[in-house]
Order: sequence, then C-alpha cells, then structure tokens
Amino acid sequence: MDPLIPAIISTVIQTIMSMPSDPPPVAAVSRQIPIEAAKARMQPPANGQIELDGQAFALSPGIQIRDADNRIVMPMAVQQPGTVLYQTDAAGAVHRIWILGANEAQRIDR
Repeated sequence: MDPLIPAIISTVIQTIMSMPSDPPPVAAVSRQIPIEAAKARMQPPANGQIELDGQAFALSPGIQIRDADNRIVMPMAVQQPGTVLYQTDAAGAVHRIWILGANEAQRIDR
C-alpha cells in the first residue's frame, strides 16, 4: 500500500477532530428601521386593507412586510396581530411594515 494514503487519512481525521463541535453563535443583526416609522398595534391584513391602532389603511401596491426575523413576507402570510413599525407613502397607504419581536416591542418607544 502506498504510504501516502495513510498519511492523508490521518491528516483528515486530525483536522476533523480539531474542529469545534458546535458552531459559534450568530451575532444579532440590528435592523435598519427609519426613525420616522410609527409604532402601532396591527391586525392581520385582508383584502388590500390593514388595521393599525383601530384605523383602517390601504396597502400600497408595493407593500413590503418584514417579520420579526427581518424576512420579507407576503401580506396574506401574516396571520397574527402584533406590534409593528410602519411607514406610509405619499397617498397615505401603508408602504412598509416591520413586525416587532417581543423584545423589540418593549425596547422601542415611539
């Protein structure tokens, strides 16, 4: 047998054994939410409308909703009421929504 093969296998095993067993924790990424975004209690959107603090608003054609993990979600995927930050467009329709997690909702006071 070629002596190079056991040396390669030994090196691969040593490399694997020296690797950490758990990946390092992912650092939290803070979201870039505009200061002028207003805070409200949101009811899930339906039929192109959304209720924020009891007031009905139209959704803009380019509505962008970000969930608590900052992923873009479709309006009909939002099924639970929650605390949000939002912005309206020039016509007064809701254009951007950031759904807040429990910690964010307590921390942000607007």
